[in-house]
Amino acid sequence: MPPPAPTGRTVAGPARIGTPLSPSATRVMLLGAGELGKEVVIAFQRLGVEVIAVDRYHNAPGHQVAHHGFVMDMTDPDALLALILDQRPHYVVPEIEAIATGALEEAERRGITEVIPTARATALTMNREGIRRLADEQLGLPTSAYAFADSVEQLTEATRRVGFPCLVKPTMSSSGKGQSMLRGPEDIQSAWDTAASGARVAGGRVIVEGFVDFDYEITLLTVRAVDPATGRLTTHFCAPIGHRQERGDYVESWQPQAMSPVAHGAAMSIAARIATALGDGGLGGRGVFGVEMFVKGDDVYFSEVSPRPHDTGLVTLATQRLSEFEMHARAILGLPVDVTLASPGASAVIYGGRDEAAIAFENVAAALAVPETDIRLFGKPESYVRRRMGVVVATADDVVEARRRARDGAAAVRPVSTAPPVPGDRPAVPGPPAAVESTGPSTDRFRDRSVRPEPAGDDRSAVPADDSIADGSAADRPGAEVDPPQTAAFDTAAAAREDADEPRRDTGDADTDPVAEAADTDRTDTGRGVTVEK
Repeated sequence: MPPPAPTGRTVAGPARIGTPLSPSATRVMLLGAGELGKEVVIAFQRLGVEVIAVDRYHNAPGHQVAHHGFVMDMTDPDALLALILDQRPHYVVPEIEAIATGALEEAERRGITEVIPTARATALTMNREGIRRLADEQLGLPTSAYAFADSVEQLTEATRRVGFPCLVKPTMSSSGKGQSMLRGPEDIQSAWDTAASGARVAGGRVIVEGFVDFDYEITLLTVRAVDPATGRLTTHFCAPIGHRQERGDYVESWQPQAMSPVAHGAAMSIAARIATALGDGGLGGRGVFGVEMFVKGDDVYFSEVSPRPHDTGLVTLATQRLSEFEMHARAILGLPVDVTLASPGASAVIYGGRDEAAIAFENVAAALAVPETDIRLFGKPESYVRRRMGVVVATADDVVEARRRARDGAAAVRPVSTAPPVPGDRPAVPGPPAAVESTGPSTDRFRDRSVRPEPAGDDRSAVPADDSIADGSAADRPGAEVDPPQTAAFDTAAAAREDADEPRRDTGDADTDPVAEAADTDRTDTGRGVTVEK
């Protein structure tokens, strides 16, 4: 069984890739199995890797294509560590932020598995305070003005220092949850309440960010991968991705975004520095980093970084020779990557449009009749009005036409109800489902079909007993065995029909604004990605 590369050592690639569901399997555990995780699962499957998909609700998109699916509260550190011990993956790949990072740090410290890119990177990037202080105070990257607050009174003082207009966000949230734009003191209380409702964890801490009057914002996909010639990590840059957001959540993206040479060089410098800082100085730190930045003329400001494929990078399914998901899988396994841009292109989001389980989609044929379009319907088991349920990607000779095609394709798709009408009744909107219990993963749906490797002398499951994990939860105390996670065979489709376990998200119901035209970029001037030796 090929072990992960030891920290601080160089390798030319994995020793081997085994056969899934056999003792030789190379095993990857994804923590988060949404639409991005689903594409990562597919990328690993094509490389012959055995994949374990974990999420908090049944029939998540990644569950539908993985070898094994588990449902659990990933913020429960005991349950998460127990699952890692039980499944013994070579790599643990966080795909969302709401994870008990203390369990990952403990698993990494004890050599049970390798966390991608590192456990420290996962902990830093799930907290806006950690990553902002790293970028500004340690790396000296240009950022907007910012301050932190733990109460309405502190928020009032922070807005006075930062100035209006400004943005207020929970330090621990994602996809625009809990974010507000403040234009004056009268907005402070409502912004505090919004942040509290959108935070991933209780605590009330927020970041106040000065508003940057930017021309456009980009995601620069930055890939840290092993150079097969040297065995060392090399930094690669994809062509910049432009995107438009509403309430902090992306609604369309395009590639390439035209930039001046000066701004492009500054963006690559910022992205390389933040991605390198999230590594460990060795081979820990591999994978795709989605680095978000604001651009004003030739000036570039760091905003955020995700140590994983980025939602705006869905456009790479159409534009690049290798999508961001394929590059992530390759980089994790120590394989070479390719950042070649094949064509200008764009993506546009398909929203659910209704609060209902198991909806259907009409006019898919009309969407695909738009020239050079493709569609991804994510297969999420429950729809909300502003939940992202699919995406249309399109290519063209230039970005302007690609954006038009993607928007036209997305607009053609019509989400429809599948519930039988009841005479005299109004359609019911489902209320919030019951909370997921944190007693451990509920099941591996294919457990009876899997082949568990027999423990060997150097098997990473035979780890010595140690103290409780980093965030104070008990696990593997001396003299006591870890109880295995609760498992039982089940039919995920039947379970999903009986009970929808996903916590409902309140993402609003704002309409999509009309898009401004992008600068025309000729297909022959798209070039290749950039590689920098580090």
